[in-house]
Amino acid sequence: MTELSISELEKRMRPGAWSTGGFLGETESLESVISDDANKLSPLNVTYKQLADTLEKILSSALDAYRRREFSSNHPDLYKPETIAGLTADTLLQTRRGEKYISGNFQVFIVVFRGWQECPWGCSEKNFAHFDFLLLNQARKEFVTGPGLITHLIREHYFFEGRESPYRVDPTKLAYVLELT
Repeated sequence: MTELSISELEKRMRPGAWSTGGFLGETESLESVISDDANKLSPLNVTYKQLADTLEKILSSALDAYRRREFSSNHPDLYKPETIAGLTADTLLQTRRGEKYISGNFQVFIVVFRGWQECPWGCSEKNFAHFDFLLLNQARKEFVTGPGLITHLIREHYFFEGRESPYRVDPTKLAYVLELT
C-alpha cells in the first residue's frame, strides 16, 4: 500500500469520489474529524480497538445468521430510519423475528449489497465492506446505523466518517449502544 498524502486521501473521501455519499463532507478536514473524535473518546476510557472488536463480534454473528437465512431485512435505507413508517426504538423491539438478528441486548438489522465499499486508504478489507447495519440496544432503547466497513475504519484508521457524511457513526453514541460506557 502506497502512503497517501492527506490531500489525496481527502479527495478520495469527498462525496462522489470513492463513495456516493462520501466519507467526508465537501470541505471537512480529515485531521480535524479524527482529532475531534479522539477528544470525544478520551473521557470515556474506551479504545478504538474495544469499539471495533465489540461491534465486529456482534456484526459477525448477525452476518453468519443472515448467511444461514435465519433472517432477512425489509428495510432498504437503514440510514434514514425515520423514513420507515413508525420506526422508533420501541417499534424496532416489536419487529418480527425473521427481519432481525437478536443477540443478548442487541437487535441487528442488515442490508447486504452485491459489491463492496473500498477503504479510502487503499486497504484490501472486504470482510465487512458489503453491508449496512442498524444496531439496537434493547435495554437502552438507542440505536446506531453504519456501514460494515466502519469496524475496519475505526480499528485501523481511528475514523468514524465525517460529521457531514450520511454514513457517520458517532463514537460517543456507539460506545453507549455497545454498553462500553
